[in-house]
Amino acid sequence: MDHEQAAPTAAVAQRIRDLRKKRGWSAERLAQEERWLEMGYKAVQKANKAGVRLVIGDNFGTSWMPHGTYAVELEFYVKYVGISPLDVIRWATRNGAGLLGMGDEIGTIEAGKIADRLVVNGDPIRDICVLSDRTRLDSVMKGGEFVESRLAPATATKVA
Repeated sequence: MDHEQAAPTAAVAQRIRDLRKKRGWSAERLAQEERWLEMGYKAVQKANKAGVRLVIGDNFGTSWMPHGTYAVELEFYVKYVGISPLDVIRWATRNGAGLLGMGDEIGTIEAGKIADRLVVNGDPIRDICVLSDRTRLDSVMKGGEFVESRLAPATATKVA
């Protein structure tokens, strides 16, 4: 059975609410924002349980959500929405590849697929925050070659 796909953008809504709180919005307006956020969280939980193929996506590219900080989106869904770390990792990998029409090439670790991988010092299933802590990033592999590594020289040969 083919499932629908969706890309919620809840982390940016949370940051906007936090910014409004800092700017002194009234308690009433903030309470309304909180209700809207809770409704969004419940919708994401329901969609995830129903098998909707969710993908990670948000409004990055601003001073308060710069490019390169995408892992905070995964953290957000685990911490605030109650989605399991494994589910959000699947959203970012397998589901993202499927949305791009590249599920046969990327998104999962299988023979014949392009080897784009991160090696982190820690277990993101137990602590999703290891994915956004660059000090815990041991290596990055793109297309089967190390592009950044504390484990092997950057000039390492391709992996078979």
